[in-house]
Amino acid sequence: MLRLTALLTGLALATAGCGSSGSAGTVPAADGTLLALINRVDAPAFLSDHPGLFVATTTEPGMESISLTSYDPAQPPPAKQEVVGFGHLSADAARLDARVYSIFVLDGKRFYAAEFDEDSRRRIAEEGEWFLGTDRDAYAADRLAAIDALLATAK
Repeated sequence: MLRLTALLTGLALATAGCGSSGSAGTVPAADGTLLALINRVDAPAFLSDHPGLFVATTTEPGMESISLTSYDPAQPPPAKQEVVGFGHLSADAARLDARVYSIFVLDGKRFYAAEFDEDSRRRIAEEGEWFLGTDRDAYAADRLAAIDALLATAK
């Protein structure tokens, strides 16, 4: 599960504009279908109805994803971060080619990270402690609905 934390922390940093030179591992093949979907998303239309959220994308082959963040990804990330994403974000080596939903919440040293199946929305991985003071499942359902609403703007 430490790999999940590292991957989701990397997602948060990547959406903040930091890059990575990659790793020595095998990179999954590019997902042209997902990349095309990401490129068709109408982020300005979505954001006009969702103040306080920001959109970030990753288009590196095999790592294609789109995320909603609680902070401006062009600025240094704050101590409290909330990121929900969809794409090739799995921390499980057996699912690197799979598309998943992910949630990452960080506040200082406290964090919560979870991965959800693309089709069933079933939680398939989880790490950290839930600390937001709201219902974890209701929060996840709300955030997954938000990323789905963003994806639905694709033209």
